[in-house]
Amino acid sequence: MNAGERYILFITPFVADQGFNHRATLTFQGGLIATYGADAFEQVEACTLGVGEYVNPMVVVYPNPARDVLHIESQNTIDTIAVYTLLGQRVFFTTAAALTETIDLSGFASGLYLVRVFVGERVETFRVVKE
Repeated sequence: MNAGERYILFITPFVADQGFNHRATLTFQGGLIATYGADAFEQVEACTLGVGEYVNPMVVVYPNPARDVLHIESQNTIDTIAVYTLLGQRVFFTTAAALTETIDLSGFASGLYLVRVFVGERVETFRVVKE
């Protein structure tokens, strides 16, 4: 199993040898990986699944928290940047045409903002704290 991949575990009841048992079926993106009978549950070890590190992000926003200037860098040309309050009010908007942009936050009130960065058809949203 790898972080970011979609696995589905189905546990279904069935009757075998005049007893009530369960069967676990593990699938990956619709393809069957394995089916386990009731005896397999004794072999299951406790484990934690998590989200892996996103090693190569398309957009980087820093510093966070920010005081006066917020830097936005992308591997591709940034199309649009919008900043919203938590109430949904747009407080900043620009159409950009570069790989790096800066936003002057000196006139913003302290608090939490949502920064939406549009790169091609992809949109990434960041929570940014303004000190």
